[in-house]
Amino acid sequence: MKRIEYILIGIFLSGFIMNLFFLTGGGILLVLSASILAVLYYPGGLFLFNNLSFKGVFKKETYSGLSVLRVIGSVVAGIALSMICIGILFRLQSWPASGINLLAGLSVLLIVGIIAAYKFMAKEATVYKGILTRAIVYGILGLGLFLTSSEDIERFRYRNHPDYLDLYEKHLQDPDNRELWKQLDEAHNRVAASD
Repeated sequence: MKRIEYILIGIFLSGFIMNLFFLTGGGILLVLSASILAVLYYPGGLFLFNNLSFKGVFKKETYSGLSVLRVIGSVVAGIALSMICIGILFRLQSWPASGINLLAGLSVLLIVGIIAAYKFMAKEATVYKGILTRAIVYGILGLGLFLTSSEDIERFRYRNHPDYLDLYEKHLQDPDNRELWKQLDEAHNRVAASD
């Protein structure tokens, strides 16, 4: 399962770089890999962090030796990582409510990270090291994107297209103007088709 996680992270990074340079398929790779990562973490946190296999998911002996708190902690850590993946995806795609998604994911991830750090210092179990490592990496990425506005991301992404940026700035000043929406959409389509 960790191999799948690393492959998806590699695809996510490739999609991110492709998306920045307007290479065909970058957005699709970004959306698919982040979505699959979120789905992998959400129900799979228990299996990923405790090195359990999916083959024995319905067998009672699979869970022997795991405390109830460890099971709950693994599931909550998976949910937190899933939330932060969706928040990061929303921010990179400049979708609405990206700030709220990132803030929710960062909040839950902070709580999970603090608990994992405390448990790791007390027991030094590998399960807590894995959770803590992911919480730090995703937390830094999520915090960096949270502190960067969607407008700044758009300005960076379209830095070589001043006509589009001019329309974008006008749209930010007058978001209710339907004519500007239409012009911005047409300019976006031209930019996407030219690169």
